[in-house]
Amino acid sequence: MEKDGRKKIRRRSLGRKLALAAVFSVFALLLILSGWLFSIYRAGEKNLNDTVRETPEPDEPDILPSEMITVSPDDLGADESLPSDWNNILLLGSDSRNGKSYGRSDAMLIASVNVKTGEVKLTSLMRDIWLEIPRKGKGKLNAALAYGGPTLAMKTVNEAFSMNITQYIFVDFVGFPYIIDKLGGIDVDIEKKELKYLNETISDLNKKNYPKGTDFSPLKDYGENTRLTGIQALAYARIRHADSDFQRTQRQRNVLMAIFKRVKSQGKLDLAGSAAAILPSVETNMALSELLKIGGKILASDLDTLKELRIPIDGSYKSGTYDGAYAIRPDFTENAEALHEFIYGK
Repeated sequence: MEKDGRKKIRRRSLGRKLALAAVFSVFALLLILSGWLFSIYRAGEKNLNDTVRETPEPDEPDILPSEMITVSPDDLGADESLPSDWNNILLLGSDSRNGKSYGRSDAMLIASVNVKTGEVKLTSLMRDIWLEIPRKGKGKLNAALAYGGPTLAMKTVNEAFSMNITQYIFVDFVGFPYIIDKLGGIDVDIEKKELKYLNETISDLNKKNYPKGTDFSPLKDYGENTRLTGIQALAYARIRHADSDFQRTQRQRNVLMAIFKRVKSQGKLDLAGSAAAILPSVETNMALSELLKIGGKILASDLDTLKELRIPIDGSYKSGTYDGAYAIRPDFTENAEALHEFIYGK
């Protein structure tokens, strides 16, 4: 599947470059990164908060070119009855894009932005959700991106959860540590017990998956406002065995807030440099005017009050191995209601 018709964000004048820098440094980097961090979770047999279970790889056969489909941007199945004061954007992350296809999504997140106040709500969608993929039949949610790109992914989410998503941002996560390093690192409070697990995680990373020149140095110190490199920040967010998943969620939030503070403290020229690092990994169908409008609202907001949700919610799903593949089977009515309540308060 070729990427015909995609609208990529490109650098033009200095003014546009700085505008894009402000938007992507806060909007794309912050929100999409959060989606990737939250997507680290994998469902357990009893409770998503109690047990982390990795999806076996490969859990499905490779998708052939002949299996791919094209979904029109005019056929996304959006529920137009939903309130217009919240703009819902699908954030997609994958590290398997090869120029011809997107691959399965490693992260899928709904970023809901209040167009009046700039308030942001994040909903992470578990990639192992078993559902109806339009025009393909039953499958895992993460396969929608591979079968039909962002348009099929948006249509799948809209029809499963009665949503109104027509915009997306896609990010290739291979360059994540480089982006953090481009920001000059981030400052996070590190506990003594976390230092061991952080460095163990760095040791377990497959260095071949990261760009040449990536710094894999272990962290030597701990304490308040410890400066982390990109790889160290990634390892910190992925610590699994130090305590509980509740604390792991807090670590991810710590990284998210540290990035926000770092980006917001930069001047325009530094933001332009950050954008230069981000842009090659970002793709969107959003117009520049839309990005500027939303980005300006977010820049002026206080993300310390950012709210989060995970779908499926607790007690609303069954999980296990079906036909040799692990999957999560949610109650879609209950989860659609929970999602609407979370975003719209009703």
